[in-house]
Amino acid sequence: MAGKIRTMIDTIIEQKSKGNPTIIITTKTKLLIKGIKYDNYTNLSEDDPAIIEKLMAIAKDLNINLKGGK
Repeated sequence: MAGKIRTMIDTIIEQKSKGNPTIIITTKTKLLIKGIKYDNYTNLSEDDPAIIEKLMAIAKDLNINLKGGK
């Protein structure tokens, strides 16, 4: 299934920022520092299990539930 990574990233950003533009930017920066570049993934991007695992760990660290997300 393509696009799962982008959906996960969007969910992390949405839940963390709650629409605050400053927190959106800082969350994207945190993801970048952890090796996830937001712009590299679209809804058509192939899903990489290693990246999905990394996003699950990031979400856990940020106290974000991806299972109930998009």
